[in-house]
Amino acid sequence: MSDYEMHKGSLRPTDLVKDEMVYEYLRNYNGNNKWILNDKKRVLDNKSLDEGAINEYFYDIEEYTEINGKIYKIDENYCDDPDPDIFQMSENPDGSLDYLVRFYNGGCSFGEALDIAYKKIKNRD
Repeated sequence: MSDYEMHKGSLRPTDLVKDEMVYEYLRNYNGNNKWILNDKKRVLDNKSLDEGAINEYFYDIEEYTEINGKIYKIDENYCDDPDPDIFQMSENPDGSLDYLVRFYNGGCSFGEALDIAYKKIKNRD
């Protein structure tokens, strides 16, 4: 069921590469998603993921997000019961990003909300 979500926290920049993260995720995956488990051996043997599959697997790695082509570690994330949409972000001197996003999850994902907030601060510059 769709509902409103609120997240507040920090995004710490990393030097991680999405392709490598996905292959590492698949090497260590032992969950219940049969599609991933059935595809896992073929993918790891052939390194045969296209960009769409890499993106799909990447969004299963919940503690990281990608904004503007850079991988960030998500810290201090929490949810609350909000009302209207909020997309706020600020950049810190160390390169990390603080965020506060509130959105209806039937029309927007957490990653999309972060992207909207990021674009708002870049449009101010």
